[in-house]
Amino acid sequence: MTRLGRPPVEPQPAPGDAVPATGAPRGGRRLHAPAAAGFVVLTVGFLWPAVAHYRDRVLSQGGDGSTFLWAWWAMPRALLAGHNPFVTDKLFHPVGGNLAFHTTAPLEMVLSWPVARLLGLGAAVNTLQLAAVFLSALGAYLLAFHACGDRRAAFFAGVAFAFVPYRFVHMGGHFNLIHTEFLPFGLLAFLRFVDEQTRRRAVWLGAVVGLTFLTDFYYTVFLLLALGVLGLARRRDLGRGSLRLLAEAGFIAALVALPLLVAMVQALMAGELDPLPGWGGADVYSADAIAWILPPARHPWWGSFVSRAQVGRPVQGEGIAYPGLVVLGLAVAGRGLGDRVSRRGWVALAVIAGVLAMGPFLQVGGRSGGAFSYLGRSFTFPLPYLALHFIPVLNGVRVPGRFAIVAILALDVLAAVALASLIRRCSARGLAACAVALVVTLVEFLPGVPSSHPVAVPAPYHRIRADSGGGAVLEVPLQWWSGTDEVGDGRLGRDDTIFVYYATVHGRPLVSGYLSRYPSERLARLTAVPVYRQVLALGDEPGFSGPATFTADDLRALGIGYVVYHRDRPWPAAFAYLSGLGLPVLADDGTIVAWKVG
Repeated sequence: MTRLGRPPVEPQPAPGDAVPATGAPRGGRRLHAPAAAGFVVLTVGFLWPAVAHYRDRVLSQGGDGSTFLWAWWAMPRALLAGHNPFVTDKLFHPVGGNLAFHTTAPLEMVLSWPVARLLGLGAAVNTLQLAAVFLSALGAYLLAFHACGDRRAAFFAGVAFAFVPYRFVHMGGHFNLIHTEFLPFGLLAFLRFVDEQTRRRAVWLGAVVGLTFLTDFYYTVFLLLALGVLGLARRRDLGRGSLRLLAEAGFIAALVALPLLVAMVQALMAGELDPLPGWGGADVYSADAIAWILPPARHPWWGSFVSRAQVGRPVQGEGIAYPGLVVLGLAVAGRGLGDRVSRRGWVALAVIAGVLAMGPFLQVGGRSGGAFSYLGRSFTFPLPYLALHFIPVLNGVRVPGRFAIVAILALDVLAAVALASLIRRCSARGLAACAVALVVTLVEFLPGVPSSHPVAVPAPYHRIRADSGGGAVLEVPLQWWSGTDEVGDGRLGRDDTIFVYYATVHGRPLVSGYLSRYPSERLARLTAVPVYRQVLALGDEPGFSGPATFTADDLRALGIGYVVYHRDRPWPAAFAYLSGLGLPVLADDGTIVAWKVG
């Protein structure tokens, strides 16, 4: 195949592990086997609960994780039945919902299905969690190796990227965001294309971008941003025919992403995507300036001290951007130690992504100033992310704090460049510095025990599954989440999304529901149903009042076949009213009672 542009420079590798930054020598698989083995050991160590309880506990905190468990159960069944997997009547009964803009991670859904069929849904999720960590480590390692040419330094970068606190923030609920491996592999595919501009490498690049889209829209935006920054930095290395090949890569990406793209276009035309209200959360879900240097409060050794030391709004959740103090120090050193070719583009990428992660305006310790005011928030220093708020589609990236993972990856590469330079300049001391950096970083990133919950589902749901009757399941407390609005049980700050996971056992339509983007028109239709309004009034839900008058016949007319009440999440007035309807008890385990409507 004809090469375009400048041929890659291929000097002979120096004794030891150093290789040219343009790629690995022949026999690269054996060269990288020790690193891969090390990543396996560390992955098992950090995620031991997923290994020890592989089939009986799932790495999920309930909440958002339950929606992924449900989607990965429901969508393959719809697909195998010949139905559109992005349209469902299994949630929000009887209105239903569209999943095109919900974060379902279709690629991971397809990959999880065979494992779920063989070993169960919990084992499938745990497998993908473990795989995501290992592949993220391997991808960052290969990317850093491409930049610095040293296996030891690259191994440090792989560890720093795979076990960063950002990952454990999202591990329990965002099964899409743990798949950070697409970022390093996408950038590596692009840099390899720059080294040797062939159609084959363009196809690989397009395939990675398309698969990223099938995993998460955020990461697709992040990857394209990073490709643009590195592309500008390497523009002189691109040959005359590179634009044509990159266009072919774009075609391949669109082809791979086509199933989700078509579903999104159809949903958009059907009015399934509401404009985001206000900031859409961008003012809250952003990285505080001190988040870059403040360790997370969930650290098992010094987390309580960090928590007490924080002032203003605590750094937590989506605002955690901590890359590690060792990584930060080495990245700064890499700016001066590494050669210009090795660090080309990485400094700019770290700065750009880091600034975007801080959201629409600067916040330091939870304080943003008061020189300006917009959409109910006061601030003094606007930041570039503010411009995204006015761009359709891109303003859907409403959690700017997630840009931090791109900055962290760039910092990890710069840290590897610094370590490689130290190893080349002073071998013994450089290796010692690399070992110390690795150990300290692993200690910095200790995550504590990851969130998990039992795979087992309470017995009443199995009884509903075995029952010969039909109809939807009305859970009490009743709760709906639309991504921006919450109705039901929110007065007490409770999250009942675990009921969505329980639906994977009984398989019936569910009145409750959660989607990350659910249109207000559909939600209004649900809240207009008299039975639902009365149930919400029995739960003292704000905005719903009046006496309950519905009967068992009203439930049947609405298509409700079963009512389930949770004593551990009490709505006393609702329990008293439902108990008086004369419905036969189908199952009662002391905590959960299920009535059959008939």
